[in-house]
Amino acid sequence: MNYKKIIIIMLILSCITGCGKFKEYKTSFKAFNETINITLYTTNVKKGNQAIDDIKKIYKDSKKILKEVQSIDENKSISNKLKDLITYKININNKSKSFIKFDDIKIKNNKLNSKNIYLEPYIKGYTINKVYEYLKEKGISKFFINSNSQVLAGDTYSKKYYTVALVSPFNNKIMKMQKVKNQYVITKSIYDSFYKNEYFQDTSIKSKNDNVSVTVITDDILTGDMLSTVLFLLPIEKGKQVIKNYNVKAIWCYKINGQEKIEYTDNIDEY
Repeated sequence: MNYKKIIIIMLILSCITGCGKFKEYKTSFKAFNETINITLYTTNVKKGNQAIDDIKKIYKDSKKILKEVQSIDENKSISNKLKDLITYKININNKSKSFIKFDDIKIKNNKLNSKNIYLEPYIKGYTINKVYEYLKEKGISKFFINSNSQVLAGDTYSKKYYTVALVSPFNNKIMKMQKVKNQYVITKSIYDSFYKNEYFQDTSIKSKNDNVSVTVITDDILTGDMLSTVLFLLPIEKGKQVIKNYNVKAIWCYKINGQEKIEYTDNIDEY
């Protein structure tokens, strides 16, 4: 067998897929009343193009789930994808039950125990988590995904970190600049219909809070989604007690007697 010929063929195939050089793949599209921006890096042309198409499909599937949520009927069977979203919410409920008690969602014979369940606030976290799982499965570790309320930063390609501007909900000015890498940034705000307090009517919270928005920076999507939900719903002083149990960064934007206030955890440093 001519091994030299085999080596040459392997080298040619390597060059066809990019000669080991990373290439950037980008796309932008609308989803959940936001613009989603996707950037990823891979040496494999086919994998990069396919990933862009597949991520778009993940968001399209989530839109379909959201439509199903908005027309839930406890007398009708639900789809497997809706079950998946409900499981995501249940996982968050389990992580947050020490701080907030949510009503249980039960599925029996593919039917829900009630049509009055609130899943809209979880669709964004659920979707970006599906994207993260997909990228991990495909071996794509260098990526940056951002929208108005979420940033998911993987490894970097040509720089040490990604830069994220945290913007005030009061005047749209930059509050802080943060360096992120392999981190998740999520904001929940009263200006986003998904996160208005009436969507959380299934909670046992009785106290009123004055939060306008809460931002959490963490290295885990589920933890970030859970904490941003809990901190958004709890009064800020209770939220500060909760966050002591986690190695995360947080920002509260709230109002007291009409005055706009912003508070940060001590580990948030501007640069």
